[in-house]
Amino acid sequence: MKKARDFGAVYARLHAILARHVAGLIVQADYGKEYTLVTSKPDKAGKPLYFASVRLGTPPLPRVQGERGAWIKYTSHPPA
Repeated sequence: MKKARDFGAVYARLHAILARHVAGLIVQADYGKEYTLVTSKPDKAGKPLYFASVRLGTPPLPRVQGERGAWIKYTSHPPA
């Protein structure tokens, strides 16, 4: 029996978790399949520091020859 994969629900839940922490951050991307937060304080080069993101899509490379499936990518790098 295959497990049901509801990537849309997982994305929505991770998006909601990040959205609760948006105070003091800047929403860099929010367009349905990606939600990215950066800091409001720039780095030494004047660019905003990456904070966290969640992305819904397909993997860049197949895990198994001929296989392509949906995926969720969640990364977080809170500033120290």
